[in-house]
Amino acid sequence: MKRIQILLVVALIVVLLVPACGTTKAPVVQLRVGIDSSMSPPMIDVLTKAVATWNAANPSIQVTMEVTPDYWDKIPSAFAAGTAPDIIYDTVTETTSTFAQLGMYLPLDTYIKNSNVIKPSDFFQPVWSTASWNGHTWVIPYNWSDLGVVYNTDMFDKASLSYPKDPFTWDEFLADAKALTNGTTQFGFYDDSWPETGIFPFIRSNGGAIFSANKATVIAGMDAAGQEAINFYVGLVRTDKVAPTATQLGQNTNPFVTGLVAMQVVRSWAPSTYAQTAPNLKYGVVGIPEKTTQTNYFEGAGFGINSKSKNPDAAWKFIEFLGSEPQQKAMGDQQVYYPARQATINEIQWSAPMKAFLNEAQYGSDLQLVSQFETLTSNWMYWMGNAVGGVNPINIQTDIATVDDKCNQALAKYPVH
Repeated sequence: MKRIQILLVVALIVVLLVPACGTTKAPVVQLRVGIDSSMSPPMIDVLTKAVATWNAANPSIQVTMEVTPDYWDKIPSAFAAGTAPDIIYDTVTETTSTFAQLGMYLPLDTYIKNSNVIKPSDFFQPVWSTASWNGHTWVIPYNWSDLGVVYNTDMFDKASLSYPKDPFTWDEFLADAKALTNGTTQFGFYDDSWPETGIFPFIRSNGGAIFSANKATVIAGMDAAGQEAINFYVGLVRTDKVAPTATQLGQNTNPFVTGLVAMQVVRSWAPSTYAQTAPNLKYGVVGIPEKTTQTNYFEGAGFGINSKSKNPDAAWKFIEFLGSEPQQKAMGDQQVYYPARQATINEIQWSAPMKAFLNEAQYGSDLQLVSQFETLTSNWMYWMGNAVGGVNPINIQTDIATVDDKCNQALAKYPVH
């Protein structure tokens, strides 16, 4: 009898213990993903919804999104201090090599090899290629944009001008810009000091080079084609006077939207801002003006894993999620950026402006070769600000030699591989 009682007691203890053991919760992994506060609001909204969807479906891995002002200054500093987020956003075409060179990213090759979601062949290859540096892939691209010239159709109509069509030659472009300029109250074009939407496309459209063939030296503006392009571009302000000087521009940060200029080189996300800030604006899109070559540049964004993250496997799962077809579709449906997945690009019914920009992608090139900020953008931007400002004297040949020398000093620290 006692034996039976003992067995019953033991059985009861086991019954009571089993549920208790089954309710033990695994620790929740907390991930942080950092993004740039200057990212377009629709993209922030899409990512916010993506995080909420992920968190609801994955209680054991919870993600917090940190929208960071002054992102590009703060993220490298935070990494050095050991406080950077687990998942680091970057402009994949611009900063991948720089961030990888700083040791900020974990190589993703093994994760990609073992993934059923991320297959390199599924992605838009010109942008996927920029996620690699020095023999490794560091970032999974999320979206991308390209360039085009927007033109104000009302201004063209009033000037009795035909709308520009590809190929839009330098001669046609300059003739239209002159016809659209009216004293100091209206100009044909806006000369941007930002090199990727300013002088670099014009150098390339004349067959000029930004780098030497082996990518070891910056030679922008040093060959005959580059010098001709710079003279042409700077001359739009200083000689032809079809673009406003810094004084004439004043505090106007949106010269195309406000009607000060009739044409401007912009990125393909510009229509989304026009829809919000100038819904009645009438405009068309055409390719970059060309002298010898149709050209374009890609700019992309993506996410990589902080090399110091304590939870890299969990971070990878979330990056996989962002690169999945449903999330790529949700992002593309916003009509702001193009998805990184090639098939998803083809699934979306693009607006007329986005379709026009997308047609220009066939002429695009890898922006990583021309856009590392410290190497090229900053040095050229500072000089172009003065050059197209149209006020202070310049010596193009001497100035460009100095600018490229500074670029090459930086390139020695952040080589293109």
